[in-house]
Amino acid sequence: MSLRTSIAPWVLAAALLGGPGRAAGQDGKPLALPDLQTDEGAIAHLLLSESLTPFSKDYDADQVVRGMKAIRAILDNRLNHVPQKYAAKDVDADGAKTARDVIGKGKFQGFSQTGGKIAVSDGVRKRIDDILKQANTGKPGKFYKHVQAALEVAKSPADDPFKDLKMVGTVAVTGRVYGMYQAAAGGDLGGDFVYIGKDAGGLLGGNKFYTLKKRN
Repeated sequence: MSLRTSIAPWVLAAALLGGPGRAAGQDGKPLALPDLQTDEGAIAHLLLSESLTPFSKDYDADQVVRGMKAIRAILDNRLNHVPQKYAAKDVDADGAKTARDVIGKGKFQGFSQTGGKIAVSDGVRKRIDDILKQANTGKPGKFYKHVQAALEVAKSPADDPFKDLKMVGTVAVTGRVYGMYQAAAGGDLGGDFVYIGKDAGGLLGGNKFYTLKKRN
């Protein structure tokens, strides 16, 4: 079973590759994304790439931040919380030792890893550049807060909003979040992945989030 991670159509609008990005801070000093070659930096880049942004009319800051936390938790769960009767390869974490490894395994579109180095595509780079440019224009507003949220989630311990989930409808599940899929794409992860569902809070910031079916 392979865990696929869909990229949102809005992901083809930006990003930053290795060095620090700049966004205006409330103290007049620019913000900076951490180095892409660190776990914190790679996570921050991923969060900005995969999350709905204030460019969208459907943007809801609270929902987007909760979605960022779920994305952060996917990385942690694949590394540290592989469920009983599953193997690391089932959640695309075989051989991974860091969050960078999980991100770079190719399941997040636009991110790759070669020789231990993370790289991002031109589309992802442009997306994040555009976000940071907006955050750096004028007084701090929605884009500034959006970047700040990504930085805060990236540096904080994983906080899985679905860690205590036991059932999805009539299906017994492992709890925790292990996958995501861009809602507008209209697809599904399939296999033993179980969509948490909109009513249970599994649709966040344009992404559908998945736990795993409990194996007997």
